[in-house]
This record gives sequence, structure tokens and C-alpha cells, in this order.
Amino acid sequence: MMRAMKSELKACPRRRRTASAALAIFALLLTGSVQLCLARPLRQTTFPSPEDASRALFAAVQRHDERAVTEILGAGTDLVSSDDKVQDTLDRERFVQKYREMHRLVQEPRGVTALYIGAENWPFPIPLVSRNGAWRFDSDDGANEIRFRRIGENEVTAIGICHALVARETNPGANRPVPFHGYYFRTLSKSAGGFAAIAYPALYRSSGVMTFIVNHDDVVYEKDLGPNTAKAASAMTTAHLDATWTPAESMP
Repeated sequence: MMRAMKSELKACPRRRRTASAALAIFALLLTGSVQLCLARPLRQTTFPSPEDASRALFAAVQRHDERAVTEILGAGTDLVSSDDKVQDTLDRERFVQKYREMHRLVQEPRGVTALYIGAENWPFPIPLVSRNGAWRFDSDDGANEIRFRRIGENEVTAIGICHALVARETNPGANRPVPFHGYYFRTLSKSAGGFAAIAYPALYRSSGVMTFIVNHDDVVYEKDLGPNTAKAASAMTTAHLDATWTPAESMP
């Protein structure tokens, strides 16, 4: 889901940073296997300016040159690619799209330069640093930032679930479902196919559009049920999917 993605600071300056599951453009390109100690290439590419560095990264991602991306970011291959080559390609194409949409470099208070991309003004997690006039991407700092964002997103999700649980218990209509992140979630009756669950928007075309059903094989299908989504989805008791339900695109 290519939705607005932003980093948000709450409580601690570098702790609770959220990144909506929409534009985790490098979720697989950058978070496939983040570790504190990353295997490094023999040599990292440096640049005369941060502008040159960001342009080189864009060009390498655009031509799907994994080796060049690895050398530019100064990280091991486990940081720039995953085992899912198809998803890697999709993630990189999203980065290219967002970079073309908008890109700018900002000198941050802590002394690093950050690359922001897309209309959402999303901060690329690996900052640029300079030493003796040579600019490079700081992958160690970036790996920590990615971890902080993941922790922050998980914490915000947990907080949201806590609020939803309280609302369910204190609401006079507690037996009614409570929407979470704009969607209602519930399991469907078991059928010959086994487990199934449905997620549908609380407010059609406001909190969401597509309705999703997941089956016991962990395959998610989607369909636009139209203006009567709430009524149609509420009436569903089992997952009988016809050809109008299509596999949903997995997003980072």
C-alpha cells in the first residue's frame, strides 16, 4: 500500500518513530536482515557532495544494480536485498517513483545530511556523513534508525490495540466490532477450506476502499464491495471466493 509515510517522534528523540506500512520503500531493500554488526564490502563508494551521492543511489536503484547499491550504501548484501527478488524489484521501483516525485537534502541538527523523497517527505533511513570532504552513506547509523522505526511502529500499533480493547469493554455496544486503523476485522465460520478472516473498511472511501479475506493458506484476496461494503461484509459468514476476488499485492 503506497500511502503516506512519515517518521514521527514521540517521547524519546530516536525511539518511537513510525513509518506507515505504505512507503517502507526499502523495507526489503533495507530491512531484510538488519543486524548491529553488518558485513561490509571491501570498499565503500564516496562522493564529492551529498547531491552526487543521492544521484548515484537513485541511478543504481533505477538500473537494479545490487552491487552498486551495496557499494554506495556501504552495507552487506543482507541489508540491500532479500530472498524475494520480485518484492525487491517492486520496492526499488517505488523508491525510483518517489525520488522522481520529489527529493531534497536536509542538514539535520545532529550533524548528518538526510535525503527526503516523495510527496510524503519521507526521510531515507541511512544518512549522509562527510569526512575530509568525502561524502558517504552511514549504514551503521541507518541500521539503527531502521530498528528504531520498526520498534516505534510496533509500539504505536500495540498502543492502538490497547485503546481498541478499552473501547470495546466500555462501549455500551461492546458486542459490536471496534475498527482498528480504519478497518473491522473478524473471523469467518470454518468451512471445508478451513480458517478464514475478513477485514473491511469502517467508512467506505474514507477509512479504506478494498475488503480483504485471508484463508488458511495465508493468501490474502481483495475486492471492492462498493458503497454497501459494510452491509455486504457484515453478512458474510464463510469465505466463498469467486473470480472477482484477486490476490492482494503484498506491501512492505
